[in-house]
Amino acid sequence: MDKKLIEYHESIGQELEVVKNRVRNLLGETTHWLSDGRHKEAILKTVLDKHLPQSVSSSNGFIKFDNGCSNEIDIILYDNTKPLLFNSDNLIITTPSTVCGAIEVKTNLVSKDLDSVIGKISKNSKNTIEREVYLPLKAQLEKQLKYTPKPWFSLFAFESSVSVEKVLEALKLHANGDVDKAIKCVCLGPDRFIRFWNVVGDHSPYFTGWKLYDLPGLAYSYFISNLIWRDIADLEETNHWFPLDNKETQAIASIELK
Repeated sequence: MDKKLIEYHESIGQELEVVKNRVRNLLGETTHWLSDGRHKEAILKTVLDKHLPQSVSSSNGFIKFDNGCSNEIDIILYDNTKPLLFNSDNLIITTPSTVCGAIEVKTNLVSKDLDSVIGKISKNSKNTIEREVYLPLKAQLEKQLKYTPKPWFSLFAFESSVSVEKVLEALKLHANGDVDKAIKCVCLGPDRFIRFWNVVGDHSPYFTGWKLYDLPGLAYSYFISNLIWRDIADLEETNHWFPLDNKETQAIASIELK
């Protein structure tokens, strides 16, 4: 285990932690929580932008579907080599084919908002993915094309007062057995991280569902690394982005999709 590499990834989390409360501290006990929320989105977006490839940009905005439009999404990750319907002052309106991922950002995830937040993200994921056309992985490999995973829809909470068991149950409930509705990553503060797995392999037990990891000081970094790489990380370089030798030893709970 590379201690310096772990310290580097911990510093990403520390960067988010240091600045996350500045606006709220300056506003004091006021009702300007919208400004505070926007500030939190801006913090995460700034850190993300430092690591995204040049072909991917991030913005607040909407996804336009054939039968309507998404709610306003805090951060959309999109392929900037493709055209947008609208682009102005950190607000975009785009179509599903440009979307690489999306993040709902919460200052503090609370129980009364859990179902509405999870349901909204799951719906946007399904509506986006079902409009995309993907070649089977086998066909891609045969044609020596680079595998491009489906868009990842995720939830990032700087703090959470919801039990992890309730979060896992809500993820399963709103996915309702559909992989395309499954929220791929959830960050619950600086120490807890949830990832969706769909694993079938000769050396891995079959598992389709979510695993909760206890990653003190590393949850923010693991969220960012997973969202950037999705399922396409070069195995020879994975340890640079995911510094723990085996994070599976940090898994403390799980729930299957079906």
